[in-house]
Amino acid sequence: MPVFPPPVVTRRARRRAPVLAALVALLGVVLVLAASPVGALGVGIDAARQATPAGSPAAADDPCSTAFGTPAAHDHGTGEAAAPTSATGDPPPFDLVFIDAMVAHHEGAIAMAEVALVPGRAAHPEVADLAASVIASQGAEVTQLLGWRDAWYPGAPPTPAPLTQALMDEATALTGGMADAGMGGGMAMAASDDVQVLCQVVASGETPFDLAFIDRMVPHHQTAIGMAEIAVDRVEHAELLPLALTIVTAQTAELAEMAAWRDAWFGVSATPVGG
Repeated sequence: MPVFPPPVVTRRARRRAPVLAALVALLGVVLVLAASPVGALGVGIDAARQATPAGSPAAADDPCSTAFGTPAAHDHGTGEAAAPTSATGDPPPFDLVFIDAMVAHHEGAIAMAEVALVPGRAAHPEVADLAASVIASQGAEVTQLLGWRDAWYPGAPPTPAPLTQALMDEATALTGGMADAGMGGGMAMAASDDVQVLCQVVASGETPFDLAFIDRMVPHHQTAIGMAEIAVDRVEHAELLPLALTIVTAQTAELAEMAAWRDAWFGVSATPVGG
């Protein structure tokens, strides 16, 4: 029996009030995305970039000012839960593991994007536009995933962290990256680390913020793509298939954008393995 990935579940995607206020204009996009997993998700990315211009005050509350960049605590696993599962002792279904892992992973990307959206932080408007797109599109996907979770697995506890982490490690290996081995806190800790790295860059000023953002977001996208590709072969609910394919298509396009920016702005297109 395959070992399913580690978890970190979030029953509710927390978003800072300032971010929600700035994304009110995107509400229509989010509602469409939640109702239609395929075409709408693709449209959401373009719409987000048009609706949230670079330099907008979407992140007036600087995440780096809170506990030096530690994101607000989400309802994720601690990474110490034992590997099993349901009341029957069986491992949780793959779809549940995938939902919990992808929700936690998306929230990590959103947390990094909030750091980039602080007015004046990104030197290039393209980076701010990408951050706004990540918040809008991945936030909509989180809403959709949690809706399916409630419908398909009502009352299910968070997937044990070792299972969601295993899925993320498999996905990272699939895309040629470096697994987050030794991260005792699982994906929740990894997300916090990504934000702290960005906040340290902000504090030190030694590395261009845009370069650091690209170098953290690229491996993050690669892992999301890997999880989605795994899901294409394993999902039990047909509704998840279009969403997984959308993640692969959208984030692959964003990877190409970031590689081009890195080359044009900093003279190197390849992000170091492992971010």
